[in-house]
Amino acid sequence: MGGGTGAGTALLRDASPSTLLACAAAIAMLWLVVQMLEWAWWGPRRMDRVLRAQGLRGTQYRFLKGDLKEEQRLKGRPGPGPCPWIGHTTLSRESRLSSTVS
Repeated sequence: MGGGTGAGTALLRDASPSTLLACAAAIAMLWLVVQMLEWAWWGPRRMDRVLRAQGLRGTQYRFLKGDLKEEQRLKGRPGPGPCPWIGHTTLSRESRLSSTVS
């Protein structure tokens, strides 16, 4: 183990700079793909499982589509009637999807 004359060191010493740069770029791209998957898929799926384990209901996580179809369906149906001047029901009238989830 002394001297640094192992096979790995010899490979690095004999590799051209462009090969080393390509390997570094490939590793960086792989890291970027993993980070994007964590952000767009693994993280939300993990959060979905945690929230369901705590008893919170809601629509299941759908990659890219989300709740767009259900939001359009809920916007298309008529509301509960005229809005009163004073009250705390404004949020349920403004965003029907969030009021059906909770």
